[in-house]
Amino acid sequence: MPKQMNLAGKIEKSLPGELVALVNEAIAIAGNRKQPLYLVGGVVRDLLLGQISDAYDLDLVVEGDAVGWPANLPKKWAAN
Repeated sequence: MPKQMNLAGKIEKSLPGELVALVNEAIAIAGNRKQPLYLVGGVVRDLLLGQISDAYDLDLVVEGDAVGWPANLPKKWAAN
């Protein structure tokens, strides 16, 4: 089994506060829905490599039924 890493500290130090708030809100929703949630993609790669970018593209993956997720996120996080 691959080694698991907790990048919470790096996320809080590297991402702008607004994005940290978005991730935390998504984590809370996932917990309420009892669905595992993962931050994946380039931002994870950059965190692992210690590279900080000002172009943030957060990719979140949820296990299970993701259809209702947009309705659970507050309008302030809605994609335009």
